Amino acid sequence: MDGIDGADLVVHICEQIGYGRVMQIASETWRGKNPKGAISMGECFGTIEHAAKRGKCAYCEQQLKRGTP
Repeated sequence: MDGIDGADLVVHICEQIGYGRVMQIASETWRGKNPKGAISMGECFGTIEHAAKRGKCAYCEQQLKRGTP
């Protein structure tokens, strides 16, 4: 990549359009190329934590207790 480190490039793009958006694009692209092997991105931990604290989502409450989104 002409002297550009891949990680540096990803950080640059993330800082420009947002880390969540980069993950969403990567997930959608991967799913388009390989639906069975793709990783699917879900809600961020902040959203899960917020929902769990409001008592709106049993799944979110479980994830919060486990400490994993």
